[in-house]
Amino acid sequence: MNKPEVWPLENLSAFSFGKAAVWTLDLLREKVTGRFPLDPIAENATPPIGLDTLLVVGGGELMDRAKYWRATQGPNTKLIIIPSIWGSGAENSRIAILNDGGKKSIFIGSEYLPDVRSVWPELVETIPEQFVAYACGDVWAHALEGFLSPVGSDETRAELADVIKCISNLPVGKNAAWFEFGARACAGQAASSVGLVHGIAHTLEGPLRSKYPNQNMGHAKLCSIFLWPVFSLNMKHSNKIHEQFKIAGIDEQLVINILKSFYDAEIYHKILPSLEEHWRLILRDPSSRTNSVLVRPSYIEYFKTADFS
Repeated sequence: MNKPEVWPLENLSAFSFGKAAVWTLDLLREKVTGRFPLDPIAENATPPIGLDTLLVVGGGELMDRAKYWRATQGPNTKLIIIPSIWGSGAENSRIAILNDGGKKSIFIGSEYLPDVRSVWPELVETIPEQFVAYACGDVWAHALEGFLSPVGSDETRAELADVIKCISNLPVGKNAAWFEFGARACAGQAASSVGLVHGIAHTLEGPLRSKYPNQNMGHAKLCSIFLWPVFSLNMKHSNKIHEQFKIAGIDEQLVINILKSFYDAEIYHKILPSLEEHWRLILRDPSSRTNSVLVRPSYIEYFKTADFS
């Protein structure tokens, strides 16, 4: 699979951009244009046609919008991406996910792969504290579900096993190392698939954002909260997971402890009625269909009655 070139930030600073613009979050504009003096594009605007280069600095949603724009409006534009937060790994994926009023549209193809990605370690300090743990949980969701995917190759499984072993020893918190592990985890899951954690997040994000507009019911948060409940369900119904961990040399108990640390009972039980209400839609989500264990309609009872503390 083709991958973006990885450039050190110093190389990027010396690059001749030609006719170019920088698309970034409004809250980062001053910092980004101070480092890269290019014409800025407002966060909710659209790049002009005919650019030689588009530099994007932002999170998963902005990165995916840029990837879709380049594929459909600027195929001759060089797309360079710097993530402002880890988790989505969109800077290293041939998948673009657009969010239109809570409805997810997923596009897959080499045309959605950026040309270049880079890491700006200093951006770690711009990440709001309330998003840090959820971003780490998003990396875990990609790595774990990609590793356990029944449609993954041996090569992909080995790569994701290495990511899991590395992040098992990386504390949850502000550390620039998460950027690269997020990129690797996303590339791995894009080459295999994900599972029920993502089926839940994809289905519930829209309804929960509408129901709780001021409580950050975003993708990373939902993945983080459901990591342990879903993994617990999968282990209950398959001994194969224990075998996969053992073969890969992954410390299962260490992983369990980390997944439990992302679980928040108060938030989980707030979400639970929506989980039950939308369960049939979750079952039909493409991600749920590639879960490591076949997800049955009756499994909603496990989520309603199990103690995940």
